[in-house]
Amino acid sequence: MKLKKIEKRILKLVAKNKTYAEISKITKYSLSGASYYIRNLFNKYNVDNRMSLVLKAIKAGDIDITDIEGIENE
Repeated sequence: MKLKKIEKRILKLVAKNKTYAEISKITKYSLSGASYYIRNLFNKYNVDNRMSLVLKAIKAGDIDITDIEGIENE
């Protein structure tokens, strides 16, 4: 799936089980901005929860579990 750079970054943060507030702080987006991107990812992957989002993204090859380490510093 074609993902924007920020979507991929947020997807990795979701995979690390970061909260909306933590994702907002790390990305420097507002809480509503972070929520917006996560909702868009739910829609793109046709899922309704974070676990399903991560599993579908890994299965699709959009993220790799080894990519998740150190994402806060990207």
